[in-house]
Amino acid sequence: MAEQTTSTNKLILTVLLCHFLASFTALGMPVFYPTLLAEFLAPKDLNWIGFYYSLPLICMAVSAPFWGHMADRYGKRLSLLRAQIGLVFAFLVTGLATNLYEFTLGLVLQGLFGGTFAASNAYLACLVRPSELTKTQNWMQVSARLSLLLAPIVIGSFIDITHPRQLFLYLSLLPLLAAVITFRLPKQLSEATPVTDVRKGQSLAIIQASRTQVSVIQFCFYFATTVTFPYFLPWVQSLQALPAQTVGFLFSLPHLCYLLLMLLPIPALNRADGLRLCHIAIVLFIIANWQQAIMTTSDGLIFWRLLTGAALFLGLLGIHKLISALTHAGNSGRQFGWFDAIGKWSAVAAGMASGVVAQRLGLHSFFTLSNAMLVLAWLMVLYCQFYRIPMFQRTTSPAQTK
Repeated sequence: MAEQTTSTNKLILTVLLCHFLASFTALGMPVFYPTLLAEFLAPKDLNWIGFYYSLPLICMAVSAPFWGHMADRYGKRLSLLRAQIGLVFAFLVTGLATNLYEFTLGLVLQGLFGGTFAASNAYLACLVRPSELTKTQNWMQVSARLSLLLAPIVIGSFIDITHPRQLFLYLSLLPLLAAVITFRLPKQLSEATPVTDVRKGQSLAIIQASRTQVSVIQFCFYFATTVTFPYFLPWVQSLQALPAQTVGFLFSLPHLCYLLLMLLPIPALNRADGLRLCHIAIVLFIIANWQQAIMTTSDGLIFWRLLTGAALFLGLLGIHKLISALTHAGNSGRQFGWFDAIGKWSAVAAGMASGVVAQRLGLHSFFTLSNAMLVLAWLMVLYCQFYRIPMFQRTTSPAQTK
């Protein structure tokens, strides 16, 4: 039993490493789109940068449910390989682009054929017990946030040495390496042995309603998190003229807080109800946003950014618990494809809304918009808590209790 656990842990770490390699470029390069697009766009057209930032997300949101269905039908490892190789070709097309149309094609391919986050989660769902699925989702978030933290720094150190677009060619080796490693991973058991649906006999309407409610919570929470990103730098500069490195540190502080909290063993969180964690997270998030919205100087900003990080940690942990309650090996591709699409649509909506609101109501306004979405998420959490959907209380599947 111990040997099997050790082997499973090694597989999980390998999948996390592959996701880090594949997501490194996709998460790190958008920071430098203004530099990349300056070659193809006139100065008056640089306001299109937001569109190109959102383009891969839109394509990914559209294609994710389809790829999730294909993963359940043909295998999760095959779907993961498809996503990694898809990124390789997309980065090659982008790196070799000689005009705006070819560059756009590369971004479209990245969105349509990428999706390593959902594919990795679906594969992991076939390697671990249902009770461990929340933990693997949390560690997938760690992989993504490490990429968000490290990729801009590493890519930024090379951006002035070589042509920015050529970096796509060099960085395409990372998802290629991930694909080579993934090819050596075993197929999950469910590809050889049919999986029994643990919800056989349950009303499909109940399952769909539950997924819809979790989707609303996830969309609103992700929106509230992302809407503060685009204009964070000018907002901080409006409070106090700070070096770019300091602003970058303040921007990254919630993500650093998330990573540090993930390393702390907190048994109470493992036993906590997902809805209750979301409730606490939303309250903390609203307080942090409200305090930042009324700030006139940067005094105390570090504390409120840390509180935002704590809210982010608890909120994602709660959402992962809710998603895990809806997911098993037989439907993991569709479920993670669906929820990944919800996350991408929320990011697109937040990016578009932040520009409109900030221009019309001022730089502090995106914190107010964030709180408005958090209130919607909170109302849905209260609704679910009031009706106490049984699925959200289940910690073990019927298959485990036999």
